[in-house]
Amino acid sequence: MKIEPAQINFRAAEEPFSRDALFRLVGPLVAAFLATLLAATRGYAQIDGGRFVAAATLIVVTAAATAFLPWDRLPPTLRALPPFVYLVAGFLITLPPGRVLDAGEAALLPVVWLALYGTLSELLALLGAVLAADIAALRLPDPVPGGVTRMIFQFATAVILGVVVYQVVQQVRRQSRHLRSLARRDDLTAVSNRRAWDEEIETAVRFAKAGEPMAVALLDIDHFKAYNDRAGHQAGDRLLREIALAWSTQLRRTDTLARIGGDEFALLLRDCPPEDAEEVLERLCARVPEGVTCSAGLACWDDGEPPQSLMSRADAALYRAKAAGRDRVEVWRGSRRLVRPEDAGARSRW
Repeated sequence: MKIEPAQINFRAAEEPFSRDALFRLVGPLVAAFLATLLAATRGYAQIDGGRFVAAATLIVVTAAATAFLPWDRLPPTLRALPPFVYLVAGFLITLPPGRVLDAGEAALLPVVWLALYGTLSELLALLGAVLAADIAALRLPDPVPGGVTRMIFQFATAVILGVVVYQVVQQVRRQSRHLRSLARRDDLTAVSNRRAWDEEIETAVRFAKAGEPMAVALLDIDHFKAYNDRAGHQAGDRLLREIALAWSTQLRRTDTLARIGGDEFALLLRDCPPEDAEEVLERLCARVPEGVTCSAGLACWDDGEPPQSLMSRADAALYRAKAAGRDRVEVWRGSRRLVRPEDAGARSRW
């Protein structure tokens, strides 16, 4: 049975410019700025006690929620609430008696914040709210002379600043993801490298502890050194690239194929029962070019097992496959334990 691509990607965003990282970083900074503005406004007696208490409460509660709530596990739409709450707090602060609403001024910080972590549609939604507030302000009695011009200018400033910040941050995000991808990719085969493998298997073990089945396999090209000596290193490099590409087309998005040695690959199968994992390996071994064979060792995760033990069992199974004549898949079916070098001659490298 062929495993279909998974519908859910469990990998948490770890990039320094991810939405969640920026949300948690910028939110409290906006709160600190608004709190400073609130204190200064109170000092000049430009805000009455009721509005002062209301604005302070909104700022404190929203800052605490931004810093401590598990936003990565909440619906993404809820992340638009803190900028709107700060927008309300800004209205309360910048509405002294006898003055028209400075909606554009109050919206600058929330607009920038939403531009930093949000999507373009979310940013446009907030700007629409600012425009509605500006239109409502025009209907207030006795507007300050020049207030209409000022609000138009402030709204235009908010639009330009928000879009510019959004574009800059999107570019930084793209560059960050690109550099992260390069640091995790094997230069020769374009699959994951050892650094990416270590990160992925640690993440997979955390999900396995929550009940998700997981399997690890090691694959080795049979007699690769002899092939290199006979055909040359450039031909050997081409063979590795061809095999890595052929294997990658057979895997799901949640699987990880990594080159961890000269001709040795490691395969991580997330959410994959043992019988399906063995079938996947048989299919991969059949995808190598004609005249070339490979051996594979498979081990399935056992409850509470560390990654090093799982890798050692897969390595022992690979050794058994080679000792039995190569060109085959061996499955470690023993009890869970760290494999010693004397167990089937296993190589203790993990």
